[in-house]
Amino acid sequence: DKRRLARHYVAHAPLTLWHWIGTCRAVVGGAAALCFILRQQSDLPHTLDIYVSSAETEKLLCALEDDTNLQLLRLTPRTPSRQTASNPNTPTSRTARTTLFSCLGGRSIAVHTSVSLSTIDPIVSTWTTALINYVGQDTIACGYPSLTFNRRALAAPLAPYSTQRRSIAHYLKASLHFVSNANAAAWPDYGVPPNTDHYLPCFRHWYACPLQSRFFGDPGSLLTFLDPLNTNEVMLRRGREPPYGMSTVWRMGAHSSTCDGPCLMYDSVLPRHETSCSILVPHITSCKRENYVQLP
Repeated sequence: DKRRLARHYVAHAPLTLWHWIGTCRAVVGGAAALCFILRQQSDLPHTLDIYVSSAETEKLLCALEDDTNLQLLRLTPRTPSRQTASNPNTPTSRTARTTLFSCLGGRSIAVHTSVSLSTIDPIVSTWTTALINYVGQDTIACGYPSLTFNRRALAAPLAPYSTQRRSIAHYLKASLHFVSNANAAAWPDYGVPPNTDHYLPCFRHWYACPLQSRFFGDPGSLLTFLDPLNTNEVMLRRGREPPYGMSTVWRMGAHSSTCDGPCLMYDSVLPRHETSCSILVPHITSCKRENYVQLP
């Protein structure tokens, strides 16, 4: 129940919070979305992470601050300095800034502004597949369900000074019992005999290759409706709710790989050497390079 998720942070007005999230085409991400997807809401984190596009961020921030039903206190100044990827504690390299709100119960809400018009841009550029998920007003999305639902994650190495990332890694391991590795080959059931053309196992059919382009709605992801009786794809497309409208295609560029398979040379979606790009996707099921509009 998404109301239970919101009630953990704004006990008196959960539907109001979801109203503003939906109105601004924002989504809940981070550890809170992961707990919701895993049906483990007893382990919800102290901070609720909300992601919003650069076009909708001011509207959402004003709503959270001015709506008296939410009773949130804005802790971040109105004109914060722009955060960059050089800051090791910035949620992801695609986050322009983070605005923090204090809740009545002592918990907090962090609103992460995307550097682009795509709400999910910061989510898919994170350092671990365990966090490539989100919960929208009407949808649930998981980028790597075959890993996530088995409590596994592909993760980039953590720099010693990345205190926030190390804290999240500890939370994933201790509270949610995740096992993280840099390569899917670390798990025996992912060990696929090499084919005749390549010397290494190919993880493309598992949708776990670090060089493979991905998007929410492809066969390797999970994209479903919270209320399938009253919500359908046409409604979401019309409202441009994520991942419809402005979206992002990504590959796990932070992960090293010596794979010499087809993902690098012949990928049908993302050009070679690109780790992500913002796209306009009117029909998720037809996301091929010739069928979407790539934005600069």
